[in-house]
Amino acid sequence: MRSLYLLLIAVTTCVPVFGQGTIADRVLAAGALIGQGHYQEAIASLASMEQSSPLGDRERGRVETLLGLAHKDIGHMQDAEQFYEKALVTLARDSRESIDYARALSCLGSLKLETGDSKLGERMLHQAAQIEDQLHDHAGLATINLHLVGAAIGRRHWKDAQKHLAAARTQTLLAGPRAKELSVDVDGTTGWLASVTGHTSEAASAYQDALDLCKTLYGPRHPLTGWTYLLAGRSSAAKGDVQEGLADMRAGLNILREAIGTQNAEFLHGELAYAKVLEQAGKHPEAEQLHAEASRSLEGLYQQECVSCTVSVWSLQNR
Repeated sequence: MRSLYLLLIAVTTCVPVFGQGTIADRVLAAGALIGQGHYQEAIASLASMEQSSPLGDRERGRVETLLGLAHKDIGHMQDAEQFYEKALVTLARDSRESIDYARALSCLGSLKLETGDSKLGERMLHQAAQIEDQLHDHAGLATINLHLVGAAIGRRHWKDAQKHLAAARTQTLLAGPRAKELSVDVDGTTGWLASVTGHTSEAASAYQDALDLCKTLYGPRHPLTGWTYLLAGRSSAAKGDVQEGLADMRAGLNILREAIGTQNAEFLHGELAYAKVLEQAGKHPEAEQLHAEASRSLEGLYQQECVSCTVSVWSLQNR
């Protein structure tokens, strides 16, 4: 699950702190670039601010958190971890009981889950939830519960996963104007849980709901839209609509190819999933070649970045 909602809040809540000055405009613009999938441009702008701009602790911590989010989305897990850790140190000088600190902690906790340190990741998420609960931050609590669904799925604790998903739905209903963005993640996570528990029709319906919302909120060329096309297509194939599934998955891969490139873990996991559906469709030579090429590329990528990383955007990891 992505922290897209955390990103949107981190950016939009900069305005009261920065006022209407140049720094505020630059942070908002960088956040918008991340939201649109233009990661390198956003990283360049945020790095410039971090290195040369006169920032207070809260402002600097927000910039560092956004840098972590951008690096995580392009698969640079080690860089993302370093920026999240820097953000926590910076924000702690301002307050350990603030929404900013809780969100940075939540981001790092979710990253720890993805990179294999589930015990530490869950502990961080629960610590963040305590702060969010004290501050009555429903959006933050929804996001944390969605991350905890992923942790429960990883342990195959289906009842815990259902409990956290229900809590996320409840908090989303209380989240006010950002409920639609959160609903994308709720629908996607619902599809993930349904998929791993064998409820193929429910999974396909939930992923389609997520796809419809993604196209409305983020547009047809956004990386998250591309990823959701892959999931919707894979689910269609699982319930027997193989040709429809292949078409959606091709559309998703094309979007990801343009948005994030081919040397990216998400794209390569997408190719592996597509290869499986090609095999299901009887296209064995094409499937074997694609699977072999994607596997080699993914192995090399993980050796560079993170050997134990998993893909957890609602998720193609249940292979």
